[in-house]
Amino acid sequence: MFPYLGNFADLALLLQRLMVAVIFADSGWRDLRDPAARSKDIGMSKGFTLFLGAAELAGALGEAFGVLTQLAALGLILLSLGAIQRKMFVWHTVCLAYGFLGQKRRRLVLRPPDDRHEPGHHHYRRRPICSAELKAPRIV
Repeated sequence: MFPYLGNFADLALLLQRLMVAVIFADSGWRDLRDPAARSKDIGMSKGFTLFLGAAELAGALGEAFGVLTQLAALGLILLSLGAIQRKMFVWHTVCLAYGFLGQKRRRLVLRPPDDRHEPGHHHYRRRPICSAELKAPRIV
């Protein structure tokens, strides 16, 4: 569609690698800087938190400097899958039956109707996210 954008493919891949490296380096640095508080936050031992921080930082440095990039990316993918597994099955903070964070859909409301301006209206109330009251929709 835009053939001239192919000239920027190398630059785009480099910037993508650097963005991934910044995100994981920040997370790894937080794990290594205060492992006791971080281990309490994620519910793991202090030793595992130190390992996690070192692995994230090593993967980020590998991505940023282009050293064993594919192995670094594979390690970061495995760490991310472990974090997703923990978030879903241990903390129960993502409900896939109702979409990400329990939201069925997002709407852009430019001007709500007149009956929705009251603070007690259901659009202004906080909705439960993945609570026990939510039932999976029936398929008929």
